[in-house]
Amino acid sequence: MYTYDLSVRFSDCDALQHVNNAVYFTYFETARSELFQLFNQNLSFENWNIIMASTRCEFLEEIHFPQTVTVVSWISRIGRSSFVVEHAIHDESGHWKARGNAVLLQYDFKNKTSLPLEDKIRHELLKHQQGPKGVPELR
Repeated sequence: MYTYDLSVRFSDCDALQHVNNAVYFTYFETARSELFQLFNQNLSFENWNIIMASTRCEFLEEIHFPQTVTVVSWISRIGRSSFVVEHAIHDESGHWKARGNAVLLQYDFKNKTSLPLEDKIRHELLKHQQGPKGVPELR
């Protein structure tokens, strides 16, 4: 399981004075950056080999400026060339604010095809399959 603390920025908020729905996906992406380093240690664009197949988010409670939130991420499924990263956001009081996931795929951009996950990456992903207790299930 990975955890990432974020301070909500004023610019994350919209006219309704809460974090805009699109920003939640940015929070999820930022939290996944440590995971990306398994595939590309220095995160160089020249060696990028992972793409997003799908993503989703369920909004449970509003997030406001200037809150601090934590994004918790874990792996729920590992396939031949893809894996699912689950995400949950909670505030400092432990209230769940959002729940989502992303399906990521190891990819060969030159040949435009998926690649099997390397054994060393699969091994590392397996270490992060335990999610937090009490996290809401996706509907």
